[in-house]
Amino acid sequence: MKDVLISQMPLLASLPADELERLSATLTVRVFPAGTVLFREGEPGTVLYSIVEGQAQIVKALGTDDERVIGVCGPGDFVGEMSLLSPDAHRTASVRSAGELRALELPLAELSAVLKRYPEVGYQLVATLSRRLDATNVATIHDLHEKNVELSASHGQLSQAYSQLKRTRHFAIALLVVLLLIAAAVAGLLAYYQFAVRTALETPSDLLLTMAQVGRTLNVPAEADALKNPIPLTSDGVVIARRTYTGHCNTCHGPDGKGDTPVGTHTFPRASDLTAAQTQGRPDGALHWLIENGSPRTGMPGWKGTLDEEEIWQLVSYMRLLAEGQQAIVKRLPTPMPRPSAPPAPPTPTAAPGATPVQAARTFTVTIDDYQFVPAELVVPVGSTVVWENKEGDSHNIISLSKPPFLESPLLYFRGTYAVVFNTPGTYTYACTFHDFMHGTVVVQ
Repeated sequence: MKDVLISQMPLLASLPADELERLSATLTVRVFPAGTVLFREGEPGTVLYSIVEGQAQIVKALGTDDERVIGVCGPGDFVGEMSLLSPDAHRTASVRSAGELRALELPLAELSAVLKRYPEVGYQLVATLSRRLDATNVATIHDLHEKNVELSASHGQLSQAYSQLKRTRHFAIALLVVLLLIAAAVAGLLAYYQFAVRTALETPSDLLLTMAQVGRTLNVPAEADALKNPIPLTSDGVVIARRTYTGHCNTCHGPDGKGDTPVGTHTFPRASDLTAAQTQGRPDGALHWLIENGSPRTGMPGWKGTLDEEEIWQLVSYMRLLAEGQQAIVKRLPTPMPRPSAPPAPPTPTAAPGATPVQAARTFTVTIDDYQFVPAELVVPVGSTVVWENKEGDSHNIISLSKPPFLESPLLYFRGTYAVVFNTPGTYTYACTFHDFMHGTVVVQ
């Protein structure tokens, strides 16, 4: 069987029969599974393989990133002969089976002896090597061409990346300059805010007012901004909220919330107008946070620890009512509507029991002193003028409790007065909305 196989090897086919018979004794039939490495580049070479069935790949740089197949051998081809020509007898390439491979293994020493006895075999070997070198050159040139194409593409990508980097660098420099300018502008604004005004009596500019408003907006956390008022406003709640407002907010913001008080107009920046769209447009949660924590660098203190959660939320609701006016507050008070008193039959008016006697003059005075209306009940004839005069340091107002509302005074500061002519008989009840324990009555006969 080996005699037949060796006679089919092109390299040895020209040998005499007795030489083929002698060589067949040195041959070994080998079968290699797919992917088997017959030998590796750089190993010492001792055998030559002649392929009978299957294919073998000639591989350079096996197992590395630069691995490439430089040739494929099939039946009749032989591999491993280059070790005969290598000075150190090492393999110049690796050989790997492409599929199942059947080959004859011939010791290189035997082949070397044959070449000495039969030089014509050397010509056949040289011709085969020449073809392989041509194929290797073609493969190498093709490989170099592909590498050149890849390098050209990489160079183009590098050029684009460098151009992009230059643009990015220019953009980064421009962005840095813009950020520095913004930082300088912010620092300038803060310096202006710090040093523009020396005393609270000076009128702040629109820019300073805007900065203060922006500061209030930025101070409120987003989670606080999103809170909703959980406490519904009841009539009793209005009374409590008005008392809380009078004790903590009235001095600066005034009874109407506009901030036109001696204290509110002399703070820096001036006390906010609670009825303004800018304030009313803030969410309930933001107003709650500002009441609780105050507003830094303004006269607005924080009431956390002094007021509980319910009182603060009631204040928020009361601030909403301030935008609707004092009558909106009066309508929500729990005081029942008094019944009008019918005029007495005698043409000459007489004072009710316990009330101040009717005076002959048609102008009557009610003084506000020690948080009382004096007299608390006043009886006057039709057509009389009633004058309220504030004789104490706190501020008060006169608001109708009876319906339809008839009395609505401005804020009465010390020595402030408010006068009303009563032309219709009836009983008129009123109160100071900032001190809900202060009530009074005018009976017109």
